[in-house]
Amino acid sequence: MATNKHYEVTETLTEWDDILIKHDIKSWDQCIEEKGLDPEAIKARKAAEKLAAEGIEGPSEDELLDLANTEELDELEEDLYDDTRALAEFRKKRVQEMKEATVKNRFGDLREISKADYISEVTDGSQTCYVVIHLYQDSELGCNLVDEAMLELAPKFKHVKFLKIRSNMAVENWPESRLPAIFVYHKGEMKRQIIGLNELGGKMMKAANLEWFLKTEDIVESELECDPVRSFVVDKVKRIGVFKSRGSGLDSDDEFDDDDFR
Repeated sequence: MATNKHYEVTETLTEWDDILIKHDIKSWDQCIEEKGLDPEAIKARKAAEKLAAEGIEGPSEDELLDLANTEELDELEEDLYDDTRALAEFRKKRVQEMKEATVKNRFGDLREISKADYISEVTDGSQTCYVVIHLYQDSELGCNLVDEAMLELAPKFKHVKFLKIRSNMAVENWPESRLPAIFVYHKGEMKRQIIGLNELGGKMMKAANLEWFLKTEDIVESELECDPVRSFVVDKVKRIGVFKSRGSGLDSDDEFDDDDFR
């Protein structure tokens, strides 16, 4: 009596399969598929077995199968996404830097305006920057000192708009006794004013005096560490003290503490 034999299908290749694979007639995957098996599943299982043999807890066979099909594609997509995002962020940063540089470097000189320009240049113009405007007359020495200081500071602090206008053009019958006059505008409002030169070193005023004033008002960042007026006074007093010490029994090397003059 004939007997139906059942042969178990395994992933083991025959000698004939090895010959076909060796001569590139068929691939390993094709030989396995002809047996009705899934080559990717076998690869995933073998990878899991290898990890287990090494004492490493790896992903499941299904997870390994998914990785075998999608991992390389995901890596490519991730790299492309990262590159695109990095490029977009770089462009955004560069645009912002260019905008900031434009804002910081948009002035750089001392300009004279007329009364018709006052609102647009000063009041409205101060919405996005600080405006320092000088009311002057040519006949006043103090006004010349302020002009010289502003001419020196304008290219140094290009984010500040430095302007000047003749006093009688800005305000009718403005008294010369109230010159020079400096007004600081920001956000459409006058924030500070200086009448005369007392706050700026008097007739010895220099650009550093005006720079210190602007620094104390948080209008500019300056490397100045102290008020030039006070430095001058302290130095003057020290010189006088040393000169007098020569006839009063004091040593010319005696030092004076700055705190003595505060």
